[in-house]
Formats: sequence, structure tokens, C-alpha cells
Amino acid sequence: MVEIGGAYGYSAIWHGTCCAYHWWTRLTSLEIDPKLIEIAQQNVEEAGLVDMVEFVPGDARETLGTIKTPFDFVLLDCREWLYVEMLDMLAAKFMAGRYLSG
Repeated sequence: MVEIGGAYGYSAIWHGTCCAYHWWTRLTSLEIDPKLIEIAQQNVEEAGLVDMVEFVPGDARETLGTIKTPFDFVLLDCREWLYVEMLDMLAAKFMAGRYLSG
């Protein structure tokens, strides 16, 4: 699972909870703002999900390429004007027949 635009970690907690029931998956959350990552990490820690969620700092247009495995679910929660660009980048790593949410 990949989340693009992690903000305060609200979605990471919900999706991380789902990951806790499926041992084979984890959530990778890409966020550009270091302050938001700090807050999100605290929230995820308080929810007891640190083993389920990984935060990757930086611009998703650059950091998305560092994820080596294909993903089965993408939560696209970045600025709307980036959606088309992000969809083009996601196409190479997105597993066929899987889910995209925005």
C-alpha cells in the first residue's frame, strides 16, 4: 500500500490498521513536509502501528521511484494538480486489477 500525501497520519492509521490484519502488506506514506511527518509518526505510534507504517520524506515525484516493489493499493491524497503526473508515474508500479483511491 502506498499513500501519497500523508499529512497528519489520519489515513495512515486507518490503512495501517488494515495492514495489521494482513501480515504480507505494509503502508508506505510519502510526505513532503517534515513537520507533518513528525506529527503523523507520533499519531501512528500512539495508535500502536509503527510496524505497519513507514514514512518516506520528500517530494513524491522523486521518492516514488525509490519504492522497489509493486503496490496493490494507492491512496492519492496530494494536491489535485499533481494527480495526472502522479498517475503517469504510478502506472509502472501499480499491479493490474488493484485499487486506487483519491
